[in-house]
Amino acid sequence: MVFLGSVVKSFHKISEMKLKYPITRRDNSYVDYFHGVTVEDAYRWLEDPSSSETKNFIDEQNIISKTFIEEGEDRSRIEKKLTKLWNYTKYSCPTKHGAYYYFYMNSGLQNQNVLYQQKRLEDQPIVFLDPNTWSEDGTIALTQKSFSEDGNYMAYGISENGSDWLKIKIRDVNSGLDFEESLEKVKFSAISWTIDNKGFFYSQYVENENSIGAEFKRNENQKLYYHNIGKNQSEDILVAEFPEEPSWRM
Repeated sequence: MVFLGSVVKSFHKISEMKLKYPITRRDNSYVDYFHGVTVEDAYRWLEDPSSSETKNFIDEQNIISKTFIEEGEDRSRIEKKLTKLWNYTKYSCPTKHGAYYYFYMNSGLQNQNVLYQQKRLEDQPIVFLDPNTWSEDGTIALTQKSFSEDGNYMAYGISENGSDWLKIKIRDVNSGLDFEESLEKVKFSAISWTIDNKGFFYSQYVENENSIGAEFKRNENQKLYYHNIGKNQSEDILVAEFPEEPSWRM
């Protein structure tokens, strides 16, 4: 009942603020046909995050949500409670790749878990990869990793601001240094090393000029490539593509 009363009071405050919800333009020109059924998608223009119209719509929505959140009487109480619950050291189970063991550790309130490396389980672990150093606000994250068969290399995906789009980097585990190449336009992709440890397969999206918006059009025409470590992405080998089925993923 206490929680319900708090929610009711919050809605009363919104009414008193007299905030105006942004008008969402309808565009009936986008039409799909699924199994003989016509489906209009009047708000598909919102799928283009780079357009000024979409950005303005998001900004107007944020004005409403931020005003509501900042005026909430329970915000500070909830924040303190969650901070207390989350503030403890967390470990993952160690896994061995090649000559080294790896595990994640978070000291408590770090935005991202830190990947540690050790030669033996009894050794003092060293920081192998710390995503917290990539941005001040912790919005750049390590989203996936894959070690080569011999454990000498690790390919890993980097995501910014929670995006599904990844940038793949490759690290030499013995030196702790990255190779110069960076693989772009990667999304919904695995990283599968070949048994000779010379490279790996991954999936890349290719832009479609007939679609709208950077995010939307890159969700079509995914292609499977092979990357040799130490080479530029422009030299990657195209392994498979299905242009007749642009929505297929590999």
